[in-house]
Amino acid sequence: MLAVTGALSAVAAAHVRLDTLNGGETLRIGETVTVRWTELESHSTIGWNVYYSVTGPRGPWLPVAIGLPVAARRVQWNVPAPAVGPSARVRIRVVQDNLRFSFEAVSEANLAIEASLTADRGAVSRATGGTQALTIDAGPRHAGARYWLLGSASGTAPGAQFGPFAVPLNPDRYLLDTAFAPSVGPLRMPFGILDAQGRAVVTLRWPPGLPAPFVGLRLHHAALVAAPTGPALRVVTNPVALTIDA
Repeated sequence: MLAVTGALSAVAAAHVRLDTLNGGETLRIGETVTVRWTELESHSTIGWNVYYSVTGPRGPWLPVAIGLPVAARRVQWNVPAPAVGPSARVRIRVVQDNLRFSFEAVSEANLAIEASLTADRGAVSRATGGTQALTIDAGPRHAGARYWLLGSASGTAPGAQFGPFAVPLNPDRYLLDTAFAPSVGPLRMPFGILDAQGRAVVTLRWPPGLPAPFVGLRLHHAALVAAPTGPALRVVTNPVALTIDA
């Protein structure tokens, strides 16, 4: 239906209120957050649509959920990796889809989407070896959560599905090793507990004199972050690459 914008934006704001993600929050790629809103004035509503923008309040708008039931007042959103890279101009938009005029609520200020996994370097030498320090940053909301770093030697797409979460690592022998034999290969302590800021550093160590076929090998790593107790996943980080040079 026709959305009320522009000159009627003040009127539109009185019909729907965004209760979460209204501005100022920092989100991490791969975490699940709740978009929650309140209907301030009822209409002949046929559903709700929720969108996000990574380029400010004018969009373009990308779908979070379309055609939610009339009674819906929240939706879970798995924060994606923006095509433009980490963004500090994120907005959420909730549209009350009505038979005649539709009304909306948009975040009053920008949010940010930041990487949840970063590296201090992207390559190590086959001849001299080296290290890559990977920093998991899930944010203070996930302080005390458990993490496990996994890897793949065969890329990130299409990846693997872990319940509702898409893990950006293709299944292969290296992934199985990092999952079930963590003392094998460059990882020695791929699991642990996030600190009070929701952070941890995991270091990959490569010895000097790796076999010649290792040259050009490209590995990717990503971390799974779970609740302090129980199996519930909270975050699947973005992947980070490492290349073995000559």
